[in-house]
Amino acid sequence: MIKTVMIDGGIGRVVCSIPAVETFSSINNYGINVVTSWLEPYLNNKKIRRVYHISHQYLWDDVIKKSELIHPEPYWDHDYYNQKLHLIQAFYKCLGLEVPKDLPKPNIYLQDMEVNLCKKFLKDVKKELGKEKFVVFQPFGAGARYEDGKLIDLSNRSLNIKTAEAILKELSDKYNVLLMSHLDIPELLKYKVMKKKANTREWIIMISQADYVVGIDSFAQHVAYAFDKPGFFIYGGTYPENLAYPIHKIYKKKGYPKEYNPIRLPANNMQVIPVYNEGAMDFTDEEINEIVDNIIKDIGE
Repeated sequence: MIKTVMIDGGIGRVVCSIPAVETFSSINNYGINVVTSWLEPYLNNKKIRRVYHISHQYLWDDVIKKSELIHPEPYWDHDYYNQKLHLIQAFYKCLGLEVPKDLPKPNIYLQDMEVNLCKKFLKDVKKELGKEKFVVFQPFGAGARYEDGKLIDLSNRSLNIKTAEAILKELSDKYNVLLMSHLDIPELLKYKVMKKKANTREWIIMISQADYVVGIDSFAQHVAYAFDKPGFFIYGGTYPENLAYPIHKIYKKKGYPKEYNPIRLPANNMQVIPVYNEGAMDFTDEEINEIVDNIIKDIGE
């Protein structure tokens, strides 16, 4: 019987599922379907039978009902929520596979046409901004909101505006910056950067072509790892043990996170843990200067 693996949640989580799902597919003669909340990381992947969006019409009748449904949930795994497994490894465990000691890189397959269009766009950006290196900067997570002049992120993953501006000011002075943000923050819009509202595939390709990636625990870091791109990532309310990569530089405020956020667990009071981790992204001027200096030093000229 055909198996269908459902991978829901945010796009970074979907990217992290790829190595385990490909391995699971290989032992099932590449005959599995994937149902996911984000198609983009799985597009062009010949190692699975079909990929469907979770909102696909007639998904139940045409796909799920005719197959064995498997729904791996790494956030419910004891080793994961006790920081003994990375998210990539936890997907292996949840699918009943041997857990790799090293972290396999997710395979994201790009088409030549996509890459060539991106290269042309970046060539124009370089002509406009006039610098040599390209740096992708993702300061905010997908759940962040901007209301009444304030940034709100209950996950405590996003940079505050003061820190984001300090980093962007230095980056934009030295590099061609591709600002990866769904929010229009006035303090950031005054800098000369690439502000194009790109779609998900375009951001994947721009990260694959960038020289360096700076950000938080979010989508950009996982794609950067997939394409072996160096980067600097700032952690707040989540654990690097679960989500960071050995090829990247990591910074987190001393003493944080104070508690693991048991996201997706049923019957859990989700309002408690985020309060414990408040302040994880509130850096002092000294800490901000240290972050900026470390980023610039690591990127180099």
